[in-house]
Amino acid sequence: MSELHDQNAAARWTPGGGSAQISCFFKQDANVTGDRIKELLYNLDNALTEASIEADEEGAVKINYCYSTIGTVSLSAGTRTVTLPAIGCGGDFFTFHPVQLVSGSFFSDDMLMQDAVILDENSAWQLFGGNNIAGQTVYIDSVPHFVAGVVRSETGHLAEAAGLNGSMVYLTFDSMSRYGTGFRTGTMSEEGTGSESASMQTLELLMPEPVKGFAKQLVTEKMGVSAESMIVVDNSRRFSYPSLYAVATSFGTRSMQPSQTAYPYWENLARGWEDVLALCFVFQIVFLAAAVILLTEMIVNGYRHKKWTAAGLYESSRIFVYDLQARRKAYKEKWKYF
Repeated sequence: MSELHDQNAAARWTPGGGSAQISCFFKQDANVTGDRIKELLYNLDNALTEASIEADEEGAVKINYCYSTIGTVSLSAGTRTVTLPAIGCGGDFFTFHPVQLVSGSFFSDDMLMQDAVILDENSAWQLFGGNNIAGQTVYIDSVPHFVAGVVRSETGHLAEAAGLNGSMVYLTFDSMSRYGTGFRTGTMSEEGTGSESASMQTLELLMPEPVKGFAKQLVTEKMGVSAESMIVVDNSRRFSYPSLYAVATSFGTRSMQPSQTAYPYWENLARGWEDVLALCFVFQIVFLAAAVILLTEMIVNGYRHKKWTAAGLYESSRIFVYDLQARRKAYKEKWKYF
């Protein structure tokens, strides 16, 4: 579905095709930290090199990625203090999730100071009473952060059910690690938790896909996390008919989460649309089957009550062809002197 921009990063990264978007969702006991991601990227790059897969252009990256964790954070501006749902993100997050800017700009992973936040319209109004607030200061645990931008608040039944039923704040993974709640691993020091105390909840990758299923299999093998502690999703073809068939056949159990993996709002939204499209797929199959049965019945009934014979059809077709040839010959005779 082209409307779900979070699921179409591969098409934007390589418009001509040939790449895949892979999402990994981790349980807290997976303990996926920055060092684990660096090791994964190194192993993936080596595996691609061994498979003679290089970047399309000189200087281009073979693998693009982002990571995130979900939690809450308390922000203050003036006399107002609110505790809001938050996404702590790193890597090229806003390439994967191009939320719509109302004002300001996105922040990047290479900022010298990891002190930027992005508010949605709801949280901007709660704290400042307006949307044109880029450059304003908010305080997180008494530490100043600047507002890089404000993004559009998503609406709709599925969006609200997916977790977008209120406000949302985006901040750097480092700030989320230090001042917010979320997945944790290790112990807290007296100075603060530090970036290594935060465990990533979601990792997303864009990488070459020379053969169907290649990228998902490679990531699963190189991730170094047990199958019980993560769920790997190939977003590139999740809305194809075979994928929707798999969703339809597991309709009763797919909503269960025995792995206790918490999905971010964009994955919840995609899963909601998978259910809707799987239901439409089932209806398509039912209607197609009904049409085939009806057509078959009409043909059988027509044959049973036929008033024609094979010899009669042959004779009629022969006469038709003879008549057509005669007309063509007469037409040529009429206009041959002009």
